[in-house]
Amino acid sequence: MAKKHINWLFQEIPNWVKSGIIEEEQGQRILSQYSATQEENTSESWNPGIIALSVLGALLIGGGLMLILGYQWDKLSLFAKKILSFVPAILGLSVFVFAYVRHLKSMAWREGASGFFMIMIAASLGMVNQIFELHISNSNIILYWLVSSLAVVYIPNSSLAAIIYLIGAAFWQVDVIRDEKMIYWLLFLAIIPHLWLNWRLPIQQPIRRHLLALVIILTWPIVWFPNFMTGFPEYTLLAPSIALCVFILLNNWVFPNDQRFFRRPFFLMGFIGVFVYTLALSGRTYVQPFNFTELWNGTKNDQYGGWFFLLQLAVFTLGWLGLLILYFGKKHHRTIGETLLVIFPIFVLAYMTIYRLNPSDAYSKPVYINYIPVILANLYGLAVGAAFIRQGIAKPSLVELNLGMLFVLGLTAARFFDSNWNEFYKGLAFVVLGVVFLFVNLRMSKRLVKS
Repeated sequence: MAKKHINWLFQEIPNWVKSGIIEEEQGQRILSQYSATQEENTSESWNPGIIALSVLGALLIGGGLMLILGYQWDKLSLFAKKILSFVPAILGLSVFVFAYVRHLKSMAWREGASGFFMIMIAASLGMVNQIFELHISNSNIILYWLVSSLAVVYIPNSSLAAIIYLIGAAFWQVDVIRDEKMIYWLLFLAIIPHLWLNWRLPIQQPIRRHLLALVIILTWPIVWFPNFMTGFPEYTLLAPSIALCVFILLNNWVFPNDQRFFRRPFFLMGFIGVFVYTLALSGRTYVQPFNFTELWNGTKNDQYGGWFFLLQLAVFTLGWLGLLILYFGKKHHRTIGETLLVIFPIFVLAYMTIYRLNPSDAYSKPVYINYIPVILANLYGLAVGAAFIRQGIAKPSLVELNLGMLFVLGLTAARFFDSNWNEFYKGLAFVVLGVVFLFVNLRMSKRLVKS
């Protein structure tokens, strides 16, 4: 059977099992059979342990060489330093070419050599800048390194190089100021083809997809919020809420057949973000309105590049709407809980609209309309929690049950802290909630064992 047909089969078998066409045990036997066939038919080795050790070895060798060179640096002449400044890049290129020519089919060689080459390029750029006294800023050095390293990502299709690239781009974005921050999105755009290709790999090779997703999740808060710390809390509420929902919807495309929650990193990222924002809005939160003209011109609070903030908002809004259309148009199993999560920006817009109707000053005595957005936030959070609890009991799924209880208990705990109860009654209430939480989990665990 051709490789593309095997890949299609690996995508479809989980759906067949879910639909009851075949039993789960039969599906596993088919997967095992064709997984072995594919390994025989392809010359590319795929052993996660070997790959991990190869990558670690390459990084240790690169770091060790830098330490040895640094130890002897002061003893070298200026001429020797100038020559040695190019050695790391030449050494990295030699290893990279050797791996590409002689071990192209070995993923361990490709990933290890690519990671080593990227580190060596960075080392040479730093040394050249220092020795030749070019006086290039650290942020520009990182930018030159990222641009020059793109070939290392795409020629061998190296996800390790892509991961190093994403981390380096995040560090660069934090280091720069004002309008320069918008360049990050051009850097991110350059890596999207690699993400696109490798997120669509067959399901028997999930580690690459999950590592790439994990790096994006870890770097996203670092990259995103420096862009949106604009002094306009209303904007910093709307834009990230749309981005979080893009993550949730993107998960259905990147991990379409993996229903295990802890192997759905984009969904978990979006869920946690929506949970945090809902908790923040469910209390007496002051939301400062912003003016589009002031944001565009950057004339308020010494902001710069306001037009680009609006451009980012427009791009992510279009992405969210497009994925939302696919979500509701595609015939797949949708749940009430997930649907409530992906329409979170609609709730945020309603919250902001009602908040703007507040006729009183933010610090004056509150009037009746102050409570409407707060009530709306609590009702939204309770609806999400109830939906996941219902799904968890119906399946049954202990993870979904706990996600729902997290919403409900989080809102309850927040309201306890807002109340005027003394510590004794608050403590007693928390004990009762903890007992309920443990009791429900124990009952669900027994039910899962019986089933």
